[in-house]
Amino acid sequence: MAPDDVSRIAATHLLTRGEVWPPVRARAHVPGIPLGEPVSHTFEPGGRRPPFRQWLRATWIGWITGIPLIVLFALLGEMLGTGGVQAVVGMGMGLGVGAMQGGVLGRVISRWRWTLVTTVGLTLPLLTADIAALVGRPTQFRLYLAVAAGGALAGLCQAVITGRRSPGPFLLWTAASVAGWTLAAGMAYLADSLPRTAPLLGITGAFAYLGITALGGLLLGAVTGLALGSLVNAAPVAASGRTATS
Repeated sequence: MAPDDVSRIAATHLLTRGEVWPPVRARAHVPGIPLGEPVSHTFEPGGRRPPFRQWLRATWIGWITGIPLIVLFALLGEMLGTGGVQAVVGMGMGLGVGAMQGGVLGRVISRWRWTLVTTVGLTLPLLTADIAALVGRPTQFRLYLAVAAGGALAGLCQAVITGRRSPGPFLLWTAASVAGWTLAAGMAYLADSLPRTAPLLGITGAFAYLGITALGGLLLGAVTGLALGSLVNAAPVAASGRTATS
């Protein structure tokens, strides 16, 4: 058996197991990547998406990370004399979740672009409500509605930067983004209302609050993870990090 045949069989074996084939020198031209540049393939199961558990874990960690980021931005706002604004919620959660999800997608989609559009998308509806209140035209603010609108805007922007143009995947991902963020915001709302509806004291109350809040991140990751395959395909990636679609 020729050496090339052995390499081909070994590569196929690793890919079917969901492993990443080490960088090799491309012998054929890959659009967007210079001939001869080291090329690797980020393999996703079925060639469609990152592993579901990896996406779920990254989204959940990003959600948990977003909570102290919200507190940090709120404290900075107090120092700058802009305390009480709701935009800090979108900034904190967008940055936390966007950065962690972007880490999973970083070999296919630019991590910083994914983080940016997620943060901007989630922040704009909240910022609009803040500005309306500032100019004397306050709206009947509902956090979960603003987060749902932010999820729609973030989902649309995320679909755009992946290069998706067909209506099916575009709309499916946007709907999943709206549903995921709405459910996550609902869990946060439920946790905040817990002291009024079912007063729990001490360590029991603290664990109940944290558990319900953390569940929001899992719901967000699960709903968007199921739709991720319609949005992201595995793509050849140069050693420099440039993809064939960039």
